[in-house]
Amino acid sequence: MGCHTTGVCSGRNVDLVRSLGADAVIDYTQGDYRQRAGEFDVVFDVTSFETPKRCKALMGQSGYFISTAGQANAYWGMASAKLGFLSQANARAQFIFVESYTRDLITLREWIEAGQVKPIIDSVFDFEHTEDAYARSKSGRARGKVVVKLAGS
Repeated sequence: MGCHTTGVCSGRNVDLVRSLGADAVIDYTQGDYRQRAGEFDVVFDVTSFETPKRCKALMGQSGYFISTAGQANAYWGMASAKLGFLSQANARAQFIFVESYTRDLITLREWIEAGQVKPIIDSVFDFEHTEDAYARSKSGRARGKVVVKLAGS
């Protein structure tokens, strides 16, 4: 879509992230990248592990911090971090609450079918093993999405 993207991952995933289209890749196991990676227009935390304050050095003067803030308790921590950070700097932070919209899902399907988006599946679990799927997802070791298969699918 015309953006220059930098992915952040462990060393074992550098090739995977490059294959997904990242223009540059930072290996977070090589030290605190947040202090040395430079400035970005947008910092998009899809892990919900970061805060605007911790990523301050990554954002330019008009940079944005966006987080999926995946856990309910993270919303409150992120909200307080957001308010404290924004009162101290000229930066912007935004939460994303993920919702499914039919048109968005159709667009994603079209992109996948056209080869513009490559879904990466780490593992597939039967519904009876949902706890195992959740544990795999929360382990931080999954390389891609963890899928729970419903009966008959």
